[in-house]
Amino acid sequence: MAMFRAASRHRDAGRLDEALTQVIQGLAAEPNSIVGHVLAGNLYVASRAMAPARASFERVLGLDPHQPRALLGLARIALEENDAGACRVLLERALDRYPDFPEAQALLEVVHDPWPAAVPFAVPPAPLVLPRRALQLLLLGPNGALLRSAPADDGNERVAQHTHRVTRLAGAILERAGLGTLHTAVLEGAEETTLVRCDERGTLAVTFPTEVAQPMAASETERLWRATGARDHAAVKSS
Repeated sequence: MAMFRAASRHRDAGRLDEALTQVIQGLAAEPNSIVGHVLAGNLYVASRAMAPARASFERVLGLDPHQPRALLGLARIALEENDAGACRVLLERALDRYPDFPEAQALLEVVHDPWPAAVPFAVPPAPLVLPRRALQLLLLGPNGALLRSAPADDGNERVAQHTHRVTRLAGAILERAGLGTLHTAVLEGAEETTLVRCDERGTLAVTFPTEVAQPMAASETERLWRATGARDHAAVKSS
């Protein structure tokens, strides 16, 4: 348990590799730890390693078929794979065991609600220019469709879908908690940070290396957001 607590601290600080190392060491000592396997699954999901994440959550369900956080983890994987039906079934199973489970409730709302109808987004006629030192720029419509991206890459559609799911889920959680609508988010990874601006018409996501100062990154993101013709909102920060 000491190793798992240390892993949680590393995870909260964005040190995913160190966290996973601690979890693996802890599971070597206690291979049937539900806490350890759930933590491992979540770390794999955060690292976009879906096959080992699924194996970790399924190992938990082999020990406790109704464990709600393992069911939630598998539901998140199903949503990433565009399997809304499987996602819904897994979430309903989690809520049967733990009805007051805000993350599962919020994700179920995202699965049940249809994608918003497309509305005009005032994108500039010229391509949005990737800021100096930025790694990626994505502009999405309200239904997650990729409108603009830089640099051009075949994987941008997949990243756009993931960004859309994350922001919809974060928005649902904020609204369920009575904290209003999501307008600004900071998604922190081990080596990069993605700044997000969004409203009912679309989402802008700009990714920078972690060494880029966040005030500079935020200024560049806000400049691009205004270039789309977006209106100002009272910012709500989520990370």
